Amino acid sequence: MSRFPPIPLVDLTPEQKQAHDEIDSGLVKMLGSSFTQKDSRGALIGPFAPILYTPSVASAFVALPRAVHALTGPVSPLSCELAILATGSVHGARYELYAHSRIASTLKLSPSQIAAACSGVAPEGLSEDEALAYEFGLKLAGSKGPLEAGIWERAVGRWGREGVAVLMQRVATYTYVCVVLNAGDVPVPEGEEMLPGKAVGME
Repeated sequence: MSRFPPIPLVDLTPEQKQAHDEIDSGLVKMLGSSFTQKDSRGALIGPFAPILYTPSVASAFVALPRAVHALTGPVSPLSCELAILATGSVHGARYELYAHSRIASTLKLSPSQIAAACSGVAPEGLSEDEALAYEFGLKLAGSKGPLEAGIWERAVGRWGREGVAVLMQRVATYTYVCVVLNAGDVPVPEGEEMLPGKAVGME
């Protein structure tokens, strides 16, 4: 059970109900149906449940990932998703790894590749760009102090500063999400496994 239990719809205050509706229309629909975002009562789970305990920040919480996901550039959707999985692996945020492993599955990563990515190991069979994005996510999310010059230079050489800025925003946004999830000790949804398919090792 999360330290911030999901709040049933009937128990929401007016401010929480407004925040709930913003999250539901702004993020739940954007992220799709590949993973569970509500419990059996219709209450929001994952990072959304803790956010409802500070409903005044909900608008900003919705706006940031929407803006970040709308960014375009030379970094592919799969490379961005690998950087997000790398970020989740650094923080050990269970729900983030659960959710984004399923998004990664829709982008054709195999169960074994997803299991590796969630455990902090670069998956086999990635393209050069995908491997670089995963390494960038690991190094940036796990850095104490400035990002290593070597990974910065390789990333800028491949994508330019504008492309690296897109990847940076993904890592930064999901670092915030992981902190929220870890503060609340948010689990994977009841009855579900951490990883899709037959991938193991992160339960």
